[in-house]
Amino acid sequence: MFLKAITTGSVLIGIVILLFSLKPTMNLTKETQQKNGWKVLTVMIFGFIAGYTFFLWRTQIAPVGYTELSVGMILFGGSGFVIIVVRMSEKSVLFAERIAALERFNSLHDSLTGLPNRKRLLDKLGQAIEVSKSSQSSIYVFLIDLDRFKEVNDTLGHHVGDKVLKHITPHLASAVRKNDIIARLGGDEFAVVLPDIDHQTAERIAQKIIKIMDQYFYIEQHRLKIGLSIGISSYPDNGLDTDILLQKADVAMYVAKRQKSGFSFYDPDQDIYSIQRLKLSQDLEKAIKDNQIDLYYQPIIDLKTHTVKGFEALSRWKNSDGEFIPPSDFIQLAKQTGWIRDITRNSLERGIKQLAQWNARGLQCYLTINISLYDFKGQELVSSIENLLSSHNVNPNTLVLEITEGSIMTDDLQVQSTLKQLNKLGIMIAIDDFGTGYSSLSRLKQLPINIIKIDKSFIFELMNDENDAIIVRSTIDLAHNMKKIVVAEGVENIETIEILRNLGCDYVQGFYYSRAMPADKVELWLNNFHDSKVKKLEPKSERRRLKL
Repeated sequence: MFLKAITTGSVLIGIVILLFSLKPTMNLTKETQQKNGWKVLTVMIFGFIAGYTFFLWRTQIAPVGYTELSVGMILFGGSGFVIIVVRMSEKSVLFAERIAALERFNSLHDSLTGLPNRKRLLDKLGQAIEVSKSSQSSIYVFLIDLDRFKEVNDTLGHHVGDKVLKHITPHLASAVRKNDIIARLGGDEFAVVLPDIDHQTAERIAQKIIKIMDQYFYIEQHRLKIGLSIGISSYPDNGLDTDILLQKADVAMYVAKRQKSGFSFYDPDQDIYSIQRLKLSQDLEKAIKDNQIDLYYQPIIDLKTHTVKGFEALSRWKNSDGEFIPPSDFIQLAKQTGWIRDITRNSLERGIKQLAQWNARGLQCYLTINISLYDFKGQELVSSIENLLSSHNVNPNTLVLEITEGSIMTDDLQVQSTLKQLNKLGIMIAIDDFGTGYSSLSRLKQLPINIIKIDKSFIFELMNDENDAIIVRSTIDLAHNMKKIVVAEGVENIETIEILRNLGCDYVQGFYYSRAMPADKVELWLNNFHDSKVKKLEPKSERRRLKL
């Protein structure tokens, strides 16, 4: 099509030029007209050849042979009428095939980076699946999304963003094998297809990509560091067709981005779009709207006085069939969907109201309520808690807000500022799961932390694992040196209590004393509570103990 257009266009232009050139020669002699006609014809032929060569250069296709032209000129008197006949040789057909190949290439590749596009990727992935069916091998699909690319576009302009994409393309390609497929799906999304590898190799390649990208790039004198998040799915474990594999990789990518983990393998439990998770999500939304998320309370015991010091409020949910949904399932889902803030608000309203009722009956204790990093978004957390305490006439010193170690160690200035405002009101702050989040001691010193809760993973094997005992002892010493209270979670036997008391632990909680219970059971439990279990500790126990 392109060849025909150029040939026809060149001929027509040549005719027009020739006619206009011959017009002034109408009154000349026949001999002069013929001389001028040949001059114009020569110019036209050279113009055609020049245009043809320029077209080849622009399309970056080497010529396979010049188009042969047969040109005839017939002059009738002084009219200057010209007939031009163009004949293409067989070699020009090859040129047309090159044009068609170029069109096919452009339809399957990204014009900016030169990488295969989504259409090409799906085609190659489909072929890889067919091969893997016969060889019974695995395929891993990476979906890569740049973390700070939008900032580059918004701040420096799209032309810099385009240069960034072109610049990082060879870096991404250098991390995979020569025959692996790497494609640009659009925007700042890339995909990689890795046939015939195992889980460990996929993880190693993901780490390699992250390491390669963990550097500064210099674009137009700008020093840029572009992070990325990788979601990984596998054939046949996560799906049997191209669309499903890309969808699962996309889910994993958002998990990696949310957790800031660099990369993440697809996990059905993290997939809010699976059929099971979708139903659970719908049920949870309804439960939140209908105020069906209950609070249960687990007692916290003072090891020195053998008395109940407080309670931890824990969210519990029964579905329509009356079955308890594990908190690990619906709390994580609530974080993914953003409903965790509704659950926190429900916990604060119910918990503070319950605390006021206990105080009115003479039960003086503190109440611990869990909050998440998501609850710090926005400015209303401090004011809403302050209003609840005021409306129920509850002393702020009896409220403890508990946040996980990983969340409290964030660099988010808003989190740090909010914690300080809450602490200034008199509210205590506790770190949950201490020992699992790689705390910075300098950060721990700066933040207004009152209570450190040792994660139960270190308590379960305290009797049998000397390393756990060393960690627990060091944590207690550290906390006490920093004037903080220590609570051990997951206490399930009297031997563990003995060790913790000897180490100087302040408070404990766990199944040994009680599981979490509904509010209407708490007073009955308190009436039946006595310290006979812990009184056994007063004489020196002859039970086996670790040397600490």
